[in-house]
Amino acid sequence: MIKVRANKISIETPKEGSEPWIRVEVQRVEKIGDVHNVQDHFDSFNYRLSDVADQKFPIMMDTSVGFVTAADIGTHLTFAVINWLAQRYNGTIDSETGDVIIEA
Repeated sequence: MIKVRANKISIETPKEGSEPWIRVEVQRVEKIGDVHNVQDHFDSFNYRLSDVADQKFPIMMDTSVGFVTAADIGTHLTFAVINWLAQRYNGTIDSETGDVIIEA
């Protein structure tokens, strides 16, 4: 089985006054029997924040409190990145781990 996952997600502002970017660094994991071959820095890509600002995901928080926590933002960013990986590598999402399987 071969899967990919984000091993680093960062929000960067390349220069003062510029639009923020979401940078994703990708790790590739190949499992053969009990052996895991991990390739860090397999790939990386960027999205402008404005390019992804309108993406919608299921609400995973208690909206009755009237505010969003940093954990809520992190959860939603994680969902976005997992979906981007699935699209980029034409993979399927493992619902238990959130990893994207690109070859069974």
